[in-house]
Amino acid sequence: MRSKNRTILVLTTALGLVVSGAVAPATAGEEPAELTETQFMDVYVTPDTAYQGGSGRVYGLLARGSEPGSDPADWVPHEGAVFSVYRVLDDGREFFSSRGSVSANGAFAFNINPQRTATWSLRYYGDDTHEPATVEVRQEIRPINRWTLKTSGFTVNTAPRAEGRVFARDVVLGTQPVQVPLDATMESYGQGDFTPCFRNISVEGRWASGERTNTAPTEWTNPGSGHTTETFRATDPVGLYEIGACGSMTVFTETPLTDDDGEIASEDFSFDEPRLEVFRLRRASLVTATADRTSLDEPGWVTLTGRVRKLSLAADGDSAAFKAARFTNVDVSWIVGSRPELEKTVKTNGDGVYQVRVWTDGSGTWQVGNRQNNVNATDVRKVRVTVG
Repeated sequence: MRSKNRTILVLTTALGLVVSGAVAPATAGEEPAELTETQFMDVYVTPDTAYQGGSGRVYGLLARGSEPGSDPADWVPHEGAVFSVYRVLDDGREFFSSRGSVSANGAFAFNINPQRTATWSLRYYGDDTHEPATVEVRQEIRPINRWTLKTSGFTVNTAPRAEGRVFARDVVLGTQPVQVPLDATMESYGQGDFTPCFRNISVEGRWASGERTNTAPTEWTNPGSGHTTETFRATDPVGLYEIGACGSMTVFTETPLTDDDGEIASEDFSFDEPRLEVFRLRRASLVTATADRTSLDEPGWVTLTGRVRKLSLAADGDSAAFKAARFTNVDVSWIVGSRPELEKTVKTNGDGVYQVRVWTDGSGTWQVGNRQNNVNATDVRKVRVTVG
């Protein structure tokens, strides 16, 4: 009973404090202190449209007046201020996300992880001398086209983006067609018929934009790798290409998929990822090299002679043939170990012929090659010379 009385006494005392008033009422005629204005400025989110499950970042400034009623032109960074970040959904629900702080120059930045379209609300609650401030920025979220299986909860991703990659090597074209294997790995579930997608970045050494007709459709089953072969010819436009995958895919499963309209067993959709890799297409060059002497009793001069030809298109563009590479740079190198070290550079004449004298003071190998460019590949020839 003593315990209960003590409890009642304590509660009565506490209630008495509330009733009597712990805070004195404001004196009649006394005005509240004037607060300095604050304002969020230049707040933006990037990207303003993102894929679900992607990433984003919010940037902005928070400024305050130098004194109550000061002109905005005289405002200064609100250094050290702390604000709260809320994610507000379109249905009105809001969720606390994080807190941000303002740097010495008034700037702030923070990461966000978008899951659905929402408004990001930044709220500075003020203090004894500064007014509160709020600002809102919106980020649209593009959902990945997904269905969830009823029984297992397994997710089928029907919109593979750039997770897949297509790999191709540099291609050198001769007079005969060249077949190039292409391998693709796509992170998606389903199967379909795809073709490599090509887009010209440069054509015949000039920047350009265009499309190349695809000739090798193949069936790629995902997840996993797909293999196909593309045929290139000397008359194809050479230069840099973007390569990707495009076509159509069917996604299906033994367990029915569900969407808003009920159960479905499969879904067809088109697919276009034109830029998954970049590769280069060049025409071949042919270089010859001979030495006037390949065996010397002692160090001395050796004369190297040869010709450079390049595969070139005919005027009508319907055929290609090797022609003299006129006034073309030729690099002459001495092989040291397994690496060539440049000794001289000469030019071919109007017939594509070059000649150069090189001092040879020991046994070894001379290498001669034309310089490659955006249209023609390099070709090299080696000449072995012995001394002593």
